Amino acid sequence: MLNETESRAWRNVAMMLHLVETMLEQQVQREAGISHAHYKILVLLSESPDHTVQLKTLAQTLQFSISRVSHAVTRLETLGMVARSPAPQTGKVFQATLTGAGLDVLNRVRPIQAEAIRRHIFGPLAEGEVERLDQDAAAIVSELTQLWRP
Repeated sequence: MLNETESRAWRNVAMMLHLVETMLEQQVQREAGISHAHYKILVLLSESPDHTVQLKTLAQTLQFSISRVSHAVTRLETLGMVARSPAPQTGKVFQATLTGAGLDVLNRVRPIQAEAIRRHIFGPLAEGEVERLDQDAAAIVSELTQLWRP
């Protein structure tokens, strides 16, 4: 059982995560016409060498099923934001590559998201608290990532 402080902290963290995800979802829908989950795929592709990632790796990174990633890539492919192709080394494994249209979406949405995050997430924090938030979040991510390691 959580003590009173832990319970209050958990409720605040849970609500914060929900509100942040809702804000980002609405923003990406408004600006790009795609879900925030699809936007995350574009971001991962943009940060990868040659803007290309195997679908299995996308699924593992995002903790999505292969089916969910495949559906997302199909949608992004339909919109011209990614291209799907067999991975050259295997031919059986598929990969997704960010297209120019996908990069255009990122270049349009990133500054808008950055401003919202700066204002609504980091803005209420005092000086030095952003570094503390980063450290605490990294520790939690590290702990949770260990649970889902293949």
